[in-house]
Amino acid sequence: MSGLPRATLRESEIGVDAAQAAWIAQRAFDALLGELAAWPKPGLVSHVDSGSHTDMDAPLLEASAAALHPYFAEPGTRGAE
Repeated sequence: MSGLPRATLRESEIGVDAAQAAWIAQRAFDALLGELAAWPKPGLVSHVDSGSHTDMDAPLLEASAAALHPYFAEPGTRGAE
């Protein structure tokens, strides 16, 4: 696919502005926290246990979601290019 010409669209043509990118980022963050909140689930981290993960627990998953939150907006804007 690298041989295909890359579309060059302006933000107004894409329809994704800063507010929409922030909305996308918030939904991705919420999805991670929602996955953490779900229980029971086989082998995955929750507030009840760490499932099959010896290297992860609920506070660490929450911290990683918070650390990634600022970066979730970029894929939404890149995907619209």
